[in-house]
Amino acid sequence: MTGKYFLYKKALIFDGEHHKETKLDKNEAYSILKQSNAVMLRNTYNFDNTKSSSFWYVIKDSFNGFDELKSRTRNKIRHAIKFFDIRPLTKEEIYNNTFDIYIKAYKSYKSTTDHILNKDEFLSEINNKNEFWGCIDRKNGKLVAYAENIVREESCEFRTLKADPEYLSNGYYPFYGLFYKMNEYYLKEKGLKYVSDGSRSITKHSNIQNFLINNFKFRRAYTNLKIYYKPLVKIAVIILYPFRFLIPQSKIKSVLRQESMARNTRE
Repeated sequence: MTGKYFLYKKALIFDGEHHKETKLDKNEAYSILKQSNAVMLRNTYNFDNTKSSSFWYVIKDSFNGFDELKSRTRNKIRHAIKFFDIRPLTKEEIYNNTFDIYIKAYKSYKSTTDHILNKDEFLSEINNKNEFWGCIDRKNGKLVAYAENIVREESCEFRTLKADPEYLSNGYYPFYGLFYKMNEYYLKEKGLKYVSDGSRSITKHSNIQNFLINNFKFRRAYTNLKIYYKPLVKIAVIILYPFRFLIPQSKIKSVLRQESMARNTRE
């Protein structure tokens, strides 16, 4: 951690609610970056402005129950509620059951740049301040999907979402039920300003944000983006940027794709 920024995959990201991040001046940004082991700092500001841009957060700031949803989505939610008990998980359930879902989910991915944790690493990284929700099979009491949420003063960020791949077909629809119940709880019952699925993905490995926009009335909250780099990384980005479509390495492509977003281009 460096001030209000935390280290994530060698980048410093704001550790707070999206709407509370402000524009850093150049000297301040480089001072924060210099104190860390990060190679870059991401600064987003002017959250949820009306001007369309190449970077955004995916949020939902209202809840109108079934009335706001398409009939197909309503039916899938009903199926999920029929099959699953959808609720916050106990500490015991988190430590005993979520790792198995985590591993099964990652094994089903076609590709990922993430480091897959072993059980000890996974358990050591559980943040007890975060809230975990789960879908529990009503027939056998088995956890089949879970979400890890960062709940703050005015908002909630859906940070992690994993499911047993076997339950993503055959009419179970765990994610439909999970998102509906969490939206209801955080927006209606707790009265938070918004829930969020985070910022626009730079890896293109997941369709979850389009899923939320198309099915649950999430929307794009446009924001300004500025990236600050350590000197050698900045030189590398400048040199490689013109060749970004030709580079096969996924991690480098992600960095250059983010740079493209910062330059406010549409690709």
